[in-house]
Amino acid sequence: MLVKEGFKITDICKALNMARSSFYALIGSKRYTRNIQTEDTDDEYTIEKIKQIVTEHPYWGYRQLCAWLNHREHIKINKKKVYHLMKECALLGIKQAFTSYNNPKGNADTERFIRTLKEELIWLVGFESVEQAKQLIAHKIEEYNNRYEHSALGYLSPEEFTQVWTQQNFLIMAI
Repeated sequence: MLVKEGFKITDICKALNMARSSFYALIGSKRYTRNIQTEDTDDEYTIEKIKQIVTEHPYWGYRQLCAWLNHREHIKINKKKVYHLMKECALLGIKQAFTSYNNPKGNADTERFIRTLKEELIWLVGFESVEQAKQLIAHKIEEYNNRYEHSALGYLSPEEFTQVWTQQNFLIMAI
């Protein structure tokens, strides 16, 4: 083995274009592998799913895509794998847009929603009228509330989270 010949594992992994964790899993080292349940998914199938999602949501990053793949498409995959697949396919053409220098921490949820609205609709569409802008924004808000998953909400949409929270708290209040 190359390690016995004095090569560093990091250098071996770089030459093989492989993550160190994958290398350790491949050699079966109990010392370095974690107990993670994963399914071998076909990369071609996953890439096609990523392309479909990116076409519909061009400003979603790899974390949002990972959440969607795991919880909506039922493809067990981690963020690193999604990132590498997107990078490999040149799908990661996302540019970060900074908001103002003011401190948004006091109103972070609203600031984040407005940024998402800008990135996924306003900056992409040239509205022909105020009425068209109102209709598309209303549609995007509906989509955001019903389909957009949030890691902070347990990978549920805001509407799903509200339903679960209401049911749980209603049961507590009934007791």
